[in-house]
Order: sequence, then structure tokens, then C-alpha cells
Amino acid sequence: MGKEKNFDYEKSVKKVEEILSRLESPDLPVTSAGALINEAMGLINGCRSYLRDLEGSCMSGFREVDSLRQDM
Repeated sequence: MGKEKNFDYEKSVKKVEEILSRLESPDLPVTSAGALINEAMGLINGCRSYLRDLEGSCMSGFREVDSLRQDM
């Protein structure tokens, strides 16, 4: 999920927050809770993957800058 080009981290975090609010509701039917939890887990996994990819890109960029700096 996080590797999709159209993945929106901020929207995913907001959706997880909305799901958590719904899960805290005492009126939520138990039958709905499982589907909401699965949806939240998918979004969380997508966010985790997105952040890992972003970290890798940043680290690669930092290494490139360091390499260029050493060549000067």
C-alpha cells in the first residue's frame, strides 16, 4: 500500500484516527469492529511502508551529498 504512487500518508493517518474514534464508540456493533480494525491495520502498514521508503530515500540522498562534499 505504501509503495503506491498515489498513496497519501496524511489522509491515511487521518482515516486511522477516524477509525479509532469509531472504535471507541460504545454504540459500534461488534460485527463492524473487525472490519474497521482490518482497515486500520492496512492503513497503518501502508504508512509504515511509506515511511521506510522515505527514510531510505533520505539516507540515499544524504550519502550522495556526503560523497559530493568529499569530492570537493
